Amino acid sequence: MTPETREAVKDVALKVLAFLFGAGAFIFSVLGGDETKRRPTYITYGVIFLGLTTIIAYIESSLSRRSLLARERLAVREAQAQEDVVTSVSAAATHLARISGLRSSHGHNLAGDRGRLEQAICTAASRTHPGSRAAFYVWNSGRFKCTGMWAGAPKATDIISPGDFGFPRLRHTLRTGGVFKKENTRSYLDGPTAASTDPDSAILLIPVRAGHDQLGILAVDAKMESWETSDAAMPGYADSNVRHLLLLANLLASGIK
Repeated sequence: MTPETREAVKDVALKVLAFLFGAGAFIFSVLGGDETKRRPTYITYGVIFLGLTTIIAYIESSLSRRSLLARERLAVREAQAQEDVVTSVSAAATHLARISGLRSSHGHNLAGDRGRLEQAICTAASRTHPGSRAAFYVWNSGRFKCTGMWAGAPKATDIISPGDFGFPRLRHTLRTGGVFKKENTRSYLDGPTAASTDPDSAILLIPVRAGHDQLGILAVDAKMESWETSDAAMPGYADSNVRHLLLLANLLASGIK
């Protein structure tokens, strides 16, 4: 059951209870108007049901306020994330423009500029979600080597070779050109040691290709706990994150090739 479904069920249940308690309070108020031996009992029941109706109304109001605040916090975070991504992409575009201009200069070594582009791209990729790590693994000599990184703790692994945990998935993603996204898994950025860690991460792999040329993988991960369950309907990277990273991967491919 999704969080939205649970909230809807909870809302319906509270409305039903409010109706039943309100109806009970009305009925006992009517019965309490009769001059009978049970009149004090009916009045007592009426007061109790009226009190329960008031409590249910208070709970509904509190839940509505909490839901509104959660949506406001989420909107603020998403707006900040969008601003951070735009800022980082602008920096990457600056490096890309410099590389494009220098390509016509004979004898100029572009390695340093490409390195700065890779770092700018990883910085932008890490800002798609709070608490994310990002790394660019270039495909070289049959293995993946990290040449750009924006990492928190722990640091992303430097090299993923055949036989290492995550290598088959990275190689398949790069070869097929499809995006790979998975939640509640072990992060490939942790390299061989990830095989013994808890499956508590979300991972997003974006192939970096220039036509048929397989250049590398832009990898992003974050712990599942970084998504607040009260705010996120489906914890894990969203479609908007995928679109951001596809843009970054295209910029990176343009600068490398």
